[in-house]
Order: sequence, then C-alpha cells, then structure tokens
Amino acid sequence: MTKLRTVKAGETIGIASTGSPVAPECFHAGIEAIHKLGFKTKIPFDPSAYYGKSDYGFASESKETRARAFMELIEDESVAAIIAARGGYGTISVLPLLDYQAIARGGKLVVGYSDVTVLIAAISNRANIPTLHGPTISAEFARYADCSYAKESVDTLIAMMQDPQLRLQYPCEVIRDGEAVGKILAGNLTMLTTLLGTPWDLSYDGAILALEDVGEAPYRVHRALMQLKLAGKLRNLAGVVFGRFYNCQSSCGWSVEDVMHKSSRDIFDEANFPIYYRLEFGHAGKNLPLPLGCRARMWDGQLSMLDAIIR
Repeated sequence: MTKLRTVKAGETIGIASTGSPVAPECFHAGIEAIHKLGFKTKIPFDPSAYYGKSDYGFASESKETRARAFMELIEDESVAAIIAARGGYGTISVLPLLDYQAIARGGKLVVGYSDVTVLIAAISNRANIPTLHGPTISAEFARYADCSYAKESVDTLIAMMQDPQLRLQYPCEVIRDGEAVGKILAGNLTMLTTLLGTPWDLSYDGAILALEDVGEAPYRVHRALMQLKLAGKLRNLAGVVFGRFYNCQSSCGWSVEDVMHKSSRDIFDEANFPIYYRLEFGHAGKNLPLPLGCRARMWDGQLSMLDAIIR
C-alpha cells in the first residue's frame, strides 16, 4: 500500500456524491461542521437538490455525472481528500466509469461507508492506496455538534488524516479467541456480496474481514455470509470482526448475535481464525474509521492498527 500525504487544516475536502440524494438539512449541517473544523470544501454538484425526486431512480444524478464529478475531485490538485456525502444506493453503477490509474496517481484518501463500501474497496484494490471506512457528511458530520458518538467518530477520522504516528486500538468482544495479523477489509456485508462475480471482486486471502450492515433480517445476514463461504472467500481469512448490525431484528428464530456466535459451526467451520464482535463501527452509532489495505492485529479482544494511512 502506498501511504497518502497528510491532510492539513485549511485544505480543501472534496464532497463525493456517488449514491443517493441527501436530505438538505443533513447535507448543509454536515458541510457547516466540516467548515467549522477548519477545512474548505469542493462540491461538484449538490446532491440535496435531488432529494425526494426520482429523476435518476435511486441516485442523485446520472451515473456519468456522478463518475465525472468524482474524477473531477481526484484530478483537482487543490483537493486534499474526499469524503462521501452519503451512501444509500447507486455507487456500484459508477465503478466501471472510473479511471483507477488516475486515482492511483492522485493518491487521495477517500472516506465513506454503507453503499460507498464498493467504491472504497475497489480503489484500495485497484489503485493500491488506503481508503477509509468511516464517517460521511450527511450522517456523522451532520450530527457533530449535538451527538457524542458522531463527534468522536469525526474527531478520530480527522486525527487519522493528520497524524502519521497514530495507531488506533479498537476494543471488541471475543467469540473465538486467537491471534491474527492481516490487512483490513472492512465494509457493509450486503455491498461486499454484490461484488462477487464482477470485475471488481476482491481477494479475501489473509485479510481481517470487518463487517457491518443495516436493515437486514438475521436470515439474510446468514445467507450473505454463506454466499461468501460458498464463493471461497472465507477459507483463507486471517480473522473476522463483526461491527454493528443496526435494525436487523427478527420476529422469530435467531438474532444477528445468534448468527455471529453460532457461525463458527457452519460458516467459519473450516478454519480456526479468531472471531470478534461488537466493534464500534457501522450505522447508527459510533462509527470509528477503519483503514482498508492497512495491516492490523487481532489479539486479546482488541483490533490494533499496525500501519498508518499517511506519511
């Protein structure tokens, strides 16, 4: 992985809108927060202008416009890093339209989660630069002023962009104990499964796989994990860490925590790597940033970063 340059206060952050439209109040609150934190912004187009409309289906603009806007941020030398406006749906349609060689040359940190999982995973994989699963403008930045978990999430992100000596340790709980070292592959479980069989499919070999999701019934979580297993993605993992699975209740049968605890019997039964859970990342809570492509260590109930994302 090629380390990225430090992002300094006063520099410009590009706001990427690769997925759904954004509620105006959330978008403007998030932009106000990032300005108060000492950064300028570049916004190629306003995704809140399309909120409540269906001109482009589920997305905030045409896939061509969203891709051009993202590449504009990549190619603009005044833009130091890029943070997603939100997730929602639509980013996957942008992947074939991006220039990954130009993204590699640009060497800019890209931050997002949820639907943006496919973008940060593709960039980490194809451009060989770190990306961050972390806060977005319409969620954590928008709640920065009045929500402690949002403030901690954003403050941690800013620290990771500015301090090359920072090595975070994330407390977890243990399902299956053990020690492992591997590169982080973090993201939304549903979105990772959408990449299977596509040109943007990923190698999971040797990775510490960190997963989160939202609004999926426990059987769908189990099904997605089983799909990854049957696709051969879980056999050579270094370890697994479950984050927050928000609003994933079931009216009967197993809960998501049941799926996590009992997954070693049928999902992860072919390997003996450690399995942790309750990592503070994902939707609707503390969303601590995780660097894709950087090495981490699982040991004694902690996920510890071994590499910095910046130089």
